[in-house]
Amino acid sequence: MRKIHNPLANEKIFVDKLSNKTSLDCQFCSYKINTALDELNISLSNTYAYTFSNAFKIDKWHSIIAPKIHNPTELQYQHVKSMMVLSQQWFGNASNHEFTQLSDDQSKIETHYFYPIISWDSLSKGGASQLHPHLQCFLSQEHYYGKMYGFLQNIKRSSGVYNSHKYDYNNLDENIEELAQSYREYIEDLINVHYFFGLTIPCPGDVNGLHLNDKSCVILSYLNAIKEHHIFVIYQPYEMYNTLNNSVNSFDRFVKAIYAVIDTYRAPVIQNATNKNPSLNASTTSSHPKYAFSGSIMYPPIKYRLFKDRKILDFPTIAHFVSRAPYFDDVSDFSAIELFVINNVVHDPYTTIKDLKSKIPLIKF
Repeated sequence: MRKIHNPLANEKIFVDKLSNKTSLDCQFCSYKINTALDELNISLSNTYAYTFSNAFKIDKWHSIIAPKIHNPTELQYQHVKSMMVLSQQWFGNASNHEFTQLSDDQSKIETHYFYPIISWDSLSKGGASQLHPHLQCFLSQEHYYGKMYGFLQNIKRSSGVYNSHKYDYNNLDENIEELAQSYREYIEDLINVHYFFGLTIPCPGDVNGLHLNDKSCVILSYLNAIKEHHIFVIYQPYEMYNTLNNSVNSFDRFVKAIYAVIDTYRAPVIQNATNKNPSLNASTTSSHPKYAFSGSIMYPPIKYRLFKDRKILDFPTIAHFVSRAPYFDDVSDFSAIELFVINNVVHDPYTTIKDLKSKIPLIKF
């Protein structure tokens, strides 16, 4: 049995009260005196965000990016954009710092820190250690970390089998061009399947809607969800590192998509609220606002940008987001079923895409 959420409970009130209680002694708010520097020995910052080292690293390159606001309910597009831009600067600086240590020793290239990852949890119900919004940046060595590496291996295996009539799956790793093409075709068909089922929406910035020949930035409500309201954002142009050169038009669409997902979680548009009983309206439509969420972003390996003699593995940037349990719930949204047996998802993916389609036109970026 799943506990039924109280549709009349106002999660924002809970979060606002907790924010007021924790703001005075927040370590992230006073990061200049209460946090450490990473190996770069500087704290990157811009108008709305800043970086600092994680005190409990899981790898050499593991830092935090936080906005200059404490209350998660006050997070706006400019904060998300500033954090995303800083993440690109941090990944580039960290990788370049490592690269300068290699000198001319080409034998060490494959062990270089090339693989950029972001994880983002909101509120304790989402797994966050602090109420202050923050995301974690990792630059991993040799390959992506476990689950992300497994995700890519599954795609490679699936795309290799799927395209076995065109490519030699057993030798895909030896032919980087075929591997890249196999990846692209698999991702394109993944988008097309969701498109035909009505589960896609173009990233904000599109004028004419999503066309099958325009897959550069797509939001989809994932059919094989691992948790509630599982959303993919797939960004395909290999341009994210050009943000350092102010070529950000396409990247802006990706950032807007990330913000749109978060804003839809926390302030969904109530659909068809015709019943005079407000509890029935809330329980039968888009569901309650969701301030707790978990997400990750996997960027393409940096090494294909650094070495001109290597073919570009044009794998898209992929972001995953899921909503988590309300702050006022006294039960966990994970159990042995999710951990060891099967993904247990209650919400229909059509509810999620309906929420997004209703919300995005109302967002002020």
